[in-house]
Amino acid sequence: MMDRLRCASRKRHPFQGLRRFGLVVVSSLLLTACSVLPQNELAQSMRTYTIEPELPQPGGARPLSAVIHVAPISPASTLQSNRMLYVPRRFELSAFVTSEWASEPAQLLDAWLVRALEQSGHFTKVISGPSSRSADLRLDVELLVLRQEFLQVPSSIHMVLRAVLTDLRAGQVLASRELAYVQPAPSEDAYGGVQAANQAVGKALSDLVRFSAAAGGS
Repeated sequence: MMDRLRCASRKRHPFQGLRRFGLVVVSSLLLTACSVLPQNELAQSMRTYTIEPELPQPGGARPLSAVIHVAPISPASTLQSNRMLYVPRRFELSAFVTSEWASEPAQLLDAWLVRALEQSGHFTKVISGPSSRSADLRLDVELLVLRQEFLQVPSSIHMVLRAVLTDLRAGQVLASRELAYVQPAPSEDAYGGVQAANQAVGKALSDLVRFSAAAGGS
């Protein structure tokens, strides 16, 4: 009788092997996720970030006798949400799971571009919004790329803008320009990308002010 009990106790549960296999699969998936996601991405709760760049210093230039209208910045299709995008490897575009922008990046940039042009002193007046009825010039900006690339260390923010300045009085384009920026991130996580993005936006604002003043005065 005791021998039979011992034999019965040694019999394996029919699902015991399946449970062990399931644990191995789950562990493998977690390890794979950790290897792809940027540092600390799995361990954080949702965090929201904004853009608050340093504005370019006023140049002290004599203002042009022109009113400039800043049209709302137009985002690329991949940037029409508040997702924070990153590239873990070539040709792959992902979004951070626990980090996001406070709004669409283009909307965050709008007010800063207006403030930068106002502060520059290059124009008699800077207006924004959908209507350009009282303006002499119109600045249209497209946000084509804004993402953090983890293809090497340090990671970096890649940002691309396209700017077009139009003379509304003559009904013709005065100039167009594509602006591209690569800004190294100080840390390998979403917050490092936010810091780098703020630096890149600061440089872009300076370039957009110079572009508008030069093309508007030509």
